[in-house]
Amino acid sequence: MEQRAALASTLIAALETARGGGIELRQEHSFGPILIRRRAAAEELPDARAA
Repeated sequence: MEQRAALASTLIAALETARGGGIELRQEHSFGPILIRRRAAAEELPDARAA
């Protein structure tokens, strides 16, 4: 059960970071691996919550 909680926490953290523009998430197939790529500084988006 602890492993599931850790995995869920990691997924939520990744989704929040992607929403903030720090990383890009991609999943090519349903139930496939989730690919994570850090955005380059030039690609980063402005923080939408600051507006």
